[in-house]
Amino acid sequence: MDAQGVGPARLGDAVETIGALDGWSITDPCTWAAFGPWTGDGRWIVAASSSDDPSGAVQTVDFGGGDAGSGPRTPDGLGLGSTRAEILAAHPEATEGDSNGYAWIRVGQPAPAAGIYLSIRGDSTGVSRVTVTSENRLSPEFCG
Repeated sequence: MDAQGVGPARLGDAVETIGALDGWSITDPCTWAAFGPWTGDGRWIVAASSSDDPSGAVQTVDFGGGDAGSGPRTPDGLGLGSTRAEILAAHPEATEGDSNGYAWIRVGQPAPAAGIYLSIRGDSTGVSRVTVTSENRLSPEFCG
């Protein structure tokens, strides 16, 4: 995982390109989002655009759920389960905020440059959601 995407799901690629990858899918009515191979059992990964056209460019790759320490990691080891202290130790320049019930820490360049939001929900102590995006906000949901 880096500021351009997670695994094969890269910012700027067409949603339909990601949806055609092995294990990924696009389902009606959510044509703006491709759901990845580890969606289920409380885990998810989704690549989404702001357009309802499946040829739209991916602007956000979001994943979460699963066990702390599972899933993709940044080059400096951050990901699910990382604590606020660990994130800020690795990125003292990071910005912080709150959105949709998540306290978040954004690492990387400010939007509209791509960055990574590491989000901690409610009273949790570790990251439960990671969002790679060029947007200056977290998306509330992708298709629900």
